[in-house]
Amino acid sequence: AKKGAGEAPELPGGLQISQGGYTLDLSTPRVEAGEPAELRFAVVDEDTSRKVTAFRREHDKELHLIVASTDLTTYRHLHPERAADGTWSTPVELPEAGGYRVFADFTPDVKNAEGVTLGADLAVSGDASPEALPEAERTVTVDGYEVTLDGALRPGAGSELKLEVEKDGKPVTDLQPYLGA
Repeated sequence: AKKGAGEAPELPGGLQISQGGYTLDLSTPRVEAGEPAELRFAVVDEDTSRKVTAFRREHDKELHLIVASTDLTTYRHLHPERAADGTWSTPVELPEAGGYRVFADFTPDVKNAEGVTLGADLAVSGDASPEALPEAERTVTVDGYEVTLDGALRPGAGSELKLEVEKDGKPVTDLQPYLGA
């Protein structure tokens, strides 16, 4: 279906703090680099202004929280705990000062619900030392495993990516599901 005149195209998930009738309310907008902190937030229903308390389990969890530095050198995939009132919390310790993005990925437990990914900025205080991103590579080696990426991303379209994992020149075939997938 075509968008009507004046309608904005739908943006990819995680770029907006509000989307699909939900808002990510980040109660902890700043933490200190290298220090343990408690990250707290809620998903708010825009129609009722209440915290959402019912979520569908996706990939074994009700909500997945990703925290990534804007320079992409730090990445955390967290599984926060939800209190009965809809407040989520998780311990986090981020190593470097600078800008980070928090992505909350969830599906509300309502009829005809679709998955939603909301994003919010998180500041990490301390002495920042930004580094330039390395050149993109199709093959990298980590802990003795060689991982090769095949495929290309296309803006605004679905893309199929294939990862090949080898160790000592042989394909790794005993991979296990991650997050139920």
